[in-house]
Amino acid sequence: MKTKFKDLLKGIFLTSVASLISSNEANAISYDLSRISDDNNIEQGKKNDLSQKYILKIHNDNSFLIAGHRSHRSHSSHRSHSSHRSSSYGSYSGSSTTTSSSTSTYNTNTTTSTKTTYSLGERNIISGVSGKDVAELANKLVKIRYIIESDIEKNYSGDVKYSIRLENAIKKFQKDHNQVVDGIVGKKTIEAINKQIEQINRKTVNTDVQKYNLGDRILKKQMQGYDVTQLKNILIDKGYLSGKLLKGTSLFDEETEKAVIKFQKSIGIDADGIVETQTVYFLKK
Repeated sequence: MKTKFKDLLKGIFLTSVASLISSNEANAISYDLSRISDDNNIEQGKKNDLSQKYILKIHNDNSFLIAGHRSHRSHSSHRSHSSHRSSSYGSYSGSSTTTSSSTSTYNTNTTTSTKTTYSLGERNIISGVSGKDVAELANKLVKIRYIIESDIEKNYSGDVKYSIRLENAIKKFQKDHNQVVDGIVGKKTIEAINKQIEQINRKTVNTDVQKYNLGDRILKKQMQGYDVTQLKNILIDKGYLSGKLLKGTSLFDEETEKAVIKFQKSIGIDADGIVETQTVYFLKK
């Protein structure tokens, strides 16, 4: 009965003091609740006190702290053990008019993936990859006529992807050029593709120069074509260049340049070795 009565008394005191202090907005005050007892404190103090003692501390924000402390025989070398309960307008029994909630904040690490752009030859192109290098490869395959433009496919982000059609075209190219037919676009396959494109470009140039006749363009050293052959044959016929008449395409070499300069001097025009409209006019007379 004593214990229950003492606990009841402490609870009543605690509630009364908390209400009083909060209404007056007082500064933080500490109370020793362990002194509230139904016994004689004088007799209790003579003994080694092993009972639980309580301290009430009320703060300016109307919160309070209850600290429990048990005294031991070697008190000077012992750390006090305490527990506390914090609330707004609370009581010893734990009741409160204000519910306090704590919010846990989680730091989310956001990883930004940087898209890597590859040029053709910087990596092996295999099934499923996409990017700038795949687009370069597709354009080259169109140029060497292993695919058509409608065979080129793009993914959801707009990048050209190494589709089944491109892979099959590469396998056919590898087979045609005696390479391992695995559909993987490595350096060896890329070199073979580039070599074939160079051959196509040379054929295109040769086809273009064959279309020119003398006078269609200005001629000078290191140029070649059918019009250069016409120039040489005129110079041979006029005795400014030695040799037999030529057919096909020819190169505007150093000997041809010397012959042109000699001809220009003979007719009294600028002797620079460049065959422009005026020089052609006198050559054809």
